[in-house]
Amino acid sequence: VQDGSVDSAPWGPLSGRADCALSADPVAFFLLAYGRKGQWPLIAQGRLLSYGRKPWLALSFRSWFVSP
Repeated sequence: VQDGSVDSAPWGPLSGRADCALSADPVAFFLLAYGRKGQWPLIAQGRLLSYGRKPWLALSFRSWFVSP
């Protein structure tokens, strides 16, 4: 994520493991990305989950997006 836009590349066997993976309810993801809901209520409701080697990286997820 750079300057509020997302870029992706093909995932292959040489890419390695992801530091942080997110599992999110689609509606919760949309509301969080556009700043309509905070992350803590969604985490408490079980609508957002992060896992991987560095799951704490997901705590800064909201700051990666620019709301229109």
